[in-house]
Amino acid sequence: MTNTLISIGFCVVVLLVGTFSVRAGVNNATVAEFETLRAAKETVVLDVRTPSEYAGGHIAGAVNINYYNRDLEQQLAKLDLTKTYLVYCAVGGRSARV
Repeated sequence: MTNTLISIGFCVVVLLVGTFSVRAGVNNATVAEFETLRAAKETVVLDVRTPSEYAGGHIAGAVNINYYNRDLEQQLAKLDLTKTYLVYCAVGGRSARV
């Protein structure tokens, strides 16, 4: 499944410790960097696609938070900011705006 996502324009944004509204520590990551970061136990893969996109296939262990939900900001505010989040969507537009 990971290869399928990569082939459709897979984009990952890495969110490090900080607040989401400030976007502290945001970096784009290559697929190789993503795989390395994903192996760390303090890393969480965050899928910001819709539930139907998520159901169609996702990275194993990814947490789905729908970018289009009205309560997106509240859901993001509940995340443990001591962790590193690898945020992805289908082509990078939504993950780049989180």
